[in-house]
Amino acid sequence: MPYQAVGGRAAAGGAPPGFPVSKPFVGVMPDAAMSPQQRPPWFGSFVGWIQAAVLLLGVGLVAMLAVHRLRAPPPAPAWAVALVSQAGDSHGEARGKRGTPYRETVEALFDGSHVAGFAAGRPRGDMFIARHSGEHGTEEYGPVVLSENAKLLRRALQQQGFVHGTYWHGTENAFVPSILSGGFLVSDGMLGVGIYTTATFAHAQCYSPGEGQPILELEIYWDPANKHRYIKHVAHQSLANDVMLVSDPLLIFPVAVHACCPQKLTCVR
Repeated sequence: MPYQAVGGRAAAGGAPPGFPVSKPFVGVMPDAAMSPQQRPPWFGSFVGWIQAAVLLLGVGLVAMLAVHRLRAPPPAPAWAVALVSQAGDSHGEARGKRGTPYRETVEALFDGSHVAGFAAGRPRGDMFIARHSGEHGTEEYGPVVLSENAKLLRRALQQQGFVHGTYWHGTENAFVPSILSGGFLVSDGMLGVGIYTTATFAHAQCYSPGEGQPILELEIYWDPANKHRYIKHVAHQSLANDVMLVSDPLLIFPVAVHACCPQKLTCVR
């Protein structure tokens, strides 16, 4: 219905007085159905830019996929995948005690692992521990360089869906080369048989003799579908109460060796 002015005359076309009247659009929007003669001069370059942008986007996506494939590590070897299926089984304790065929596998895996800047040691047993316990020993601090076989086992664990957390282990300088180059030994502790670790650096200090002695930073792996098979919390009369017992040395990868003891101790309550 046209606008009716009140007390005045309606503007042309039914618009209110003083309201601007827009002019009808007399141009023609270009489209692909037009002949080349009907299209404005800029139409061809506009379409060209759109096509170029789409092409560049496609090339970029292909390049990103290629880079991702190049960065992704190759599948772990079959022997490493087989070890992953055995980790945490009934032979975990035997893999942590010298003189068994299962232990030989662990020592072969970690052979050559060492603290960066220091020579690799060799695996030692209970007699060595008894003889050298309490000695200050050589201080070796820094990142750990894993052997190639240990790296392959860690890759297999990751590719098989295992997850990991950071844990800590206090020890003595004399034992660091043996742990790194041979893997952890199990302990027959009062809280069970296994490898004792803590969830905090502060509590791990309680198991190191003190200043100038080492704390090992560890990556420990487990299958999230059955974590208790691989690592479990054991109640401990300490301020931290964060002792974690690991069932198999195949699951533990040292990351670095730190010096004790910069933090407040959280030992027995």
